[in-house]
Amino acid sequence: WGWLRPRPDAPVIRYRLALPPSQGMVIGTQAPVPAPDGSFLIYVGPGPSGDQLWLKRRDSHSALPIPGTVGAQTFAISPDGKWIALAASGQLRKIPVEGGTAVPLVSENVGGVFGVAWIDDGSIVYVTRGADALMRVPEDGGVPSQAWRIDSMISLLPNPLPGGRGVIFESCLPGCNEPQL
Repeated sequence: WGWLRPRPDAPVIRYRLALPPSQGMVIGTQAPVPAPDGSFLIYVGPGPSGDQLWLKRRDSHSALPIPGTVGAQTFAISPDGKWIALAASGQLRKIPVEGGTAVPLVSENVGGVFGVAWIDDGSIVYVTRGADALMRVPEDGGVPSQAWRIDSMISLLPNPLPGGRGVIFESCLPGCNEPQL
């Protein structure tokens, strides 16, 4: 009868994130993104050649810069926590969390990107400046396709819904003061 007993709730883990100024977050950039299992988070921090992504593990006091991520504007972590999709220098690419060789996801220049979301179904959704659509590309790269047509709104910051069911994003008519979901 023991298997019929309900499982206890997972414990809540809290910790304070205090980093030295040389490893701190850059104000006005994307909020830190935790790994799916909560073992690390990634954020935009300062680098010698410009802002770049940093990796802060829960069991470490300091963060480490992720090689190959200089100029990252926005990013998302893969559902398995092994890859980062990022937009930098007009390119959309993915790179292993530990750093390494970047893999291009889209061959053309995507310009400035307002947000990236990695969905459980194996696709990556992104929004480019001036675009009239949310775009989708397979996680292994390829030709982007339109995921959602935007008529007169500006959309930003897509976030994945569980189970690969889509994304939720903010939208704003030109000149609005507060975006809508």
